[in-house]
Amino acid sequence: MTEILRAQVPRGPNGEKDPNDWAKAGQAHVIQAAIEQAEAEATGQKQAASPLKVVDLANFTTIRAKPTEYLITPFVPRRFVTLLGGHGEIGKSMLGLTLGAHIAAGRDWGDLHVCQGKVLYLSMEDAEDVAIYRLQQIADAYCLDPAALIANLTIIDASDAGPLAQEVNIGGIRTLLTTGIAEEVGKLVPNYDLIIIDNASDAFDGDENSRRQVRTFIKSLARWVKGHQGAVMLLVHIDKQAAKNGAQGNTYSGSTAWHNSARSRLALTKNAKTDAIELAHEKLNVGRKLAEPVVLEWSETGVLLPISAHARQSARALADAAHDQDVYHALRAALAAGRTVPTATTGPTTAWHVLQPFPELPDALKERSGKSRLDAALIRLSRQGLIRQEQYRKDSKTRERWVI
Repeated sequence: MTEILRAQVPRGPNGEKDPNDWAKAGQAHVIQAAIEQAEAEATGQKQAASPLKVVDLANFTTIRAKPTEYLITPFVPRRFVTLLGGHGEIGKSMLGLTLGAHIAAGRDWGDLHVCQGKVLYLSMEDAEDVAIYRLQQIADAYCLDPAALIANLTIIDASDAGPLAQEVNIGGIRTLLTTGIAEEVGKLVPNYDLIIIDNASDAFDGDENSRRQVRTFIKSLARWVKGHQGAVMLLVHIDKQAAKNGAQGNTYSGSTAWHNSARSRLALTKNAKTDAIELAHEKLNVGRKLAEPVVLEWSETGVLLPISAHARQSARALADAAHDQDVYHALRAALAAGRTVPTATTGPTTAWHVLQPFPELPDALKERSGKSRLDAALIRLSRQGLIRQEQYRKDSKTRERWVI
């Protein structure tokens, strides 16, 4: 890249070719133009006379625009970069390889449709033995066809390689340039439908808080696959504090350009209330994102498995039934002890407050997070006709309580 850059710098009045000489002469824009030209050549893009293109609208009413195609609907759209974020040890490397293996095998993942294709998995963090071990566990857990994986999945051990892009300081200008490793990988890209890069902390050796550098990096990845309808999945690390904000869709660290430049973004986090591992679809610019997160569980061999919507509904129904029974027994014990159980759900004295001391109520419902589940159980018991609301007088006021 350095040689390409120097080749683009024009000679100065005294024949100088050093970019720093131009900077010292107050001609930083010359360096910037050279950087842009070098970036274009390094990524196989020819510098056009102008990067601006007028869109022809003459037939826009009659031409049927082609809808977005997906490798995994709606997680991984073709022609774009998808971010898969998660904090350390949450399982994003295992999940990234799992999704890639399903595309290679042409097998749907949970409730999501998968389109078969060729996958290149660039392991920049873990060595060959770790990747092979994970793939073995994935193939066994999901019963994937080994022949399909061998034919359609390529794993590259890049754990000892340098980054795909790194920051350089030329003439006082800090910029991000792609490396020789990126050029090598770029030559392989046209043969694959999905490129999985594990992970950004090893691939991106720049300033994660710099919008310009992050945007340049993400766009360079998108250029890899745009021409042949491929896709890129970039695994990114997020800290645990950022993961706690998942409900607000903020599970990424660094510049907002990570969020803005990617067209699809996934977040692998642990639900603070249920401790379940969830894969949330936090962004999709080219279609309708998945409304509900995919709930996952660990297999005995350490593989993340999706729990289907039907299985989740069945499990939820069983849990609700158990809660209903526990709350009913606790209510009966409270009434037998002469306690009044109010129907109020807010304030200092609610059914939850009154039932807390009774051993019939399980510990999970005694916690603050269990209050809403207790209130829901009371409503279900009422609808089943097992309990009812009763009015009574106290302190010259009409109040309501639960009775059996």
